[in-house]
Amino acid sequence: LTEIFRRIDDAKTVGYICPLVDCYIIVFLLVQVCRRWHYVLSLPGFWISYMKYRSQTLPPHSLRLVPELNTKKVAFIQPFGKNLITNPSGENSMGGWIVTDKEGHGFNIERPPNGCAECLEEHISVAFVTSYGWCRKYYVVDLWKEGIEVSWAIVIDCFVILDSNYISL
Repeated sequence: LTEIFRRIDDAKTVGYICPLVDCYIIVFLLVQVCRRWHYVLSLPGFWISYMKYRSQTLPPHSLRLVPELNTKKVAFIQPFGKNLITNPSGENSMGGWIVTDKEGHGFNIERPPNGCAECLEEHISVAFVTSYGWCRKYYVVDLWKEGIEVSWAIVIDCFVILDSNYISL
């Protein structure tokens, strides 16, 4: 049963297969089948194997031991190993960014950015640029919306990696 569920392509389909229903509504045998399905789908190990089968990013090992971890939610949302800033280079103009200081000409967006191809290994088609003056912007990430729960962050000693490149011409 676990192997069959793991091979279903749509995680939401797997998550909603035959939920537990009231015993008075359906026949006793069907309740037993649905309970077995529900049991399999409620096991954290099933969702870990489901994510491994699809080569998805797994939660840290220390977090997998936490009883509060909702592995089904983790399989749906995939909050680990991804960029939480949805507009990191300015593809959507200044969407999501809050500019606090903008001396000189402030922030602009270059398509393609000048000088990036020579300095970086990766191809960047859009980038934020500033003039000679001091500029500052910030981005607020709602960890709850991204699927990170407070209890997890406390247990795993959560850290965030910030990475930024700059080129001076």
